[in-house]
Amino acid sequence: MALGPQPTREAERERSFPWPQALLSACCGLLMALLPYVCWHHVAHSWIYIADADEIQYTLIASHAYYWHPWHLSDPTFVRGGASVYAWLQLAPAELLLKALHAEPIRLGLALRVFGGLGLGFGWYAVLWQLVRRRWAALAAAVFVLTDCGWLQTRPMLRQWTILAQVVSGRASETFAHSPGIFHDWRIISPVVVLPFLLLYLWMLRRSVERGSAGRIVASGIAFGLLFFAYFYYWTAAGLALVLGLVADRERWKVYFWTGAVGGVVGSPELARMLVSRKGQGTEWLQRFDEFVRIGRLTEHGHFLLSALLVVATYFVVRRWRRDLMYLWCLCAAGFICIHEQLLSGLQMENYHWAYLFGPCMILLLTVLVIEAVEGGSAAARWARGALVIAVALNAGAGVYLRALEAVRTEDSQRYGRGYVEFWAQHGQFAPLEAGAVAAGTDDFVQYAMIVDHATPLGAAYPVMLSPSVTDAELDHRYALNGYLRGQSREEFEAEQREWLEHLQYGVELRDLARRAERLRSRMMWFDEIARDPEREVAEYHVRYVGLPVGMDRPAALGAEWTLLQKGAAWQVWERRTRDGR
Repeated sequence: MALGPQPTREAERERSFPWPQALLSACCGLLMALLPYVCWHHVAHSWIYIADADEIQYTLIASHAYYWHPWHLSDPTFVRGGASVYAWLQLAPAELLLKALHAEPIRLGLALRVFGGLGLGFGWYAVLWQLVRRRWAALAAAVFVLTDCGWLQTRPMLRQWTILAQVVSGRASETFAHSPGIFHDWRIISPVVVLPFLLLYLWMLRRSVERGSAGRIVASGIAFGLLFFAYFYYWTAAGLALVLGLVADRERWKVYFWTGAVGGVVGSPELARMLVSRKGQGTEWLQRFDEFVRIGRLTEHGHFLLSALLVVATYFVVRRWRRDLMYLWCLCAAGFICIHEQLLSGLQMENYHWAYLFGPCMILLLTVLVIEAVEGGSAAARWARGALVIAVALNAGAGVYLRALEAVRTEDSQRYGRGYVEFWAQHGQFAPLEAGAVAAGTDDFVQYAMIVDHATPLGAAYPVMLSPSVTDAELDHRYALNGYLRGQSREEFEAEQREWLEHLQYGVELRDLARRAERLRSRMMWFDEIARDPEREVAEYHVRYVGLPVGMDRPAALGAEWTLLQKGAAWQVWERRTRDGR
């Protein structure tokens, strides 16, 4: 005979994982991930969607591995050698999948978005249901997070409806002027590819907090260790959160301690790889991308007051009513501390990337608190729940609309999507360029040639600037030679470089006018030296091809040894023939 009150069928149902709702959430995630392809195909009749210059960079790195060494990533500025700045887990699995399916490397973005859409849709639902144990409430919350563009900036709903109002009133031209600027939370690689690993860690850590058995703690430790392989900004902040947990949640200190210990062991190979690879690379390339750059301790803090207010307010709420969520608050606090770590270190380390941990953890905590606040059977609670459901539905509709609009109106997406298709069409009419040969010319041409023909860049701005093996002096040298071969005069090259240096988005030169002037002098010095003996400079870098848009005159810098190899609808390509005919 059973003794005591028996669980109701509804209670039993809430304890078992609700797969139907989880699959609906995964479909919502997949919709948001792949919607740009459908919309872009509608306007451009092409299934090639490239969001921005970052996606071009990821694709050419994967293409380099695809052709030369599928099982590891390296620096695409060189045929052999050189370490990649990206973790293996971020790109290599998708690249290997493409290789196995005999798909072109340009499909990398599609593979990453399929993984991210399914992973985020399922992952968000899983962690929300785990905390609220209400299947439909968790689904509504997951749909909200998946379709809202403001939660990552701690402005849920508000930012989305502000942008929508700008679009409707015709004042959104700046929003679409460059790279996609609406849904930062659907950007690859971060956070789309890496966030599922954080959600897995949140799921496992919650299980350990609920019941700290050895098996659960080992599982949460393994999930923490995976963060080392997934994203630098995740394991650093998550590690700090475990330290905070030892202080703020002392009754569960064993969970935090052993999760950190197991995770440290699991992640140690990746940590060792990072330390060894960075040791021989110097710091110049790091500083070109805002890593370990000296800044004022009170500068570049972004939304400091709003984030600080949220961290302080949620601490008192969690401490008073939901101490079981202290682990989640520690993650929020750790993310906040890391974002503003320049207060202690005086260094910029692309600190905004820690928002990819702070934002998800804070919206998860706030969402759980809101759902609990509207629990109950009172008329006010029922009214509040109904209003929230309507708000989520309207917000989701607005999010889908803005996601579609972002895909077809953003200028960089149009530029790269159409440009690649034009390059591919011309590629089918001529013999391919020689793999590994050095290509100069317009940045877009060189980057497409790296993806399609596996060429090596001379001075393509983004790939070469990101190379850990290229010093500042060599970067200036490469830029100057590339400009000379493009046919720029000294005055044109100087004006272009001055304009470029004045509009940097990161790096020491962004903040230091003296360094900026020094870099310009260095580039002009190299340009003058190249002009005195261009053949020697071309031979030093083994430049084989120069590609320019159709309609541009043949550069005077290209002597008799340069012959027109291709003149297609989009690009004209010259090839350098040496005296032995090669």
